[in-house]
Amino acid sequence: QAEDGIRDVERSRGLGDVYKRQTQKAIDILRDFLSRYQSGEETEEARDLLRRAKERLAAKTLRAAKLYEVLGKYSSARIYLDYLFANYPGTKSAEEGKLLLARVKFLEGKRDSAIALLDSIIGDPDISPDIAERAVSMKKKFLKGSR
Repeated sequence: QAEDGIRDVERSRGLGDVYKRQTQKAIDILRDFLSRYQSGEETEEARDLLRRAKERLAAKTLRAAKLYEVLGKYSSARIYLDYLFANYPGTKSAEEGKLLLARVKFLEGKRDSAIALLDSIIGDPDISPDIAERAVSMKKKFLKGSR
């Protein structure tokens, strides 16, 4: 259980629940459409809408994780990051979340684990150049002992 009492991010009842449920319903409809239709102009549009909807939910999850990190509630931040990685892999927010996880690890006193994570981010050929550059910068700060 996290410090703030959230046991399961799926059961969280924050202000964005209605928005999240509506977006998830749209994702389900788009997935159903794409399972029935494999090609055509509409399928490309559906794929784009699906990607954007997933990114929107991923960004919302990342914002929650960042909030808990700022509040010093690291286990709560980890719950949201775990959810982000499990449900929205390959999104920009998931890439950003890896940097946040490294920061959380560092703040928890797990410097070596944080640096190892940053090394894996830096060495990932699929990671965006911006994230890789930020990982390099973060690693330098961590090696100096600063946040």
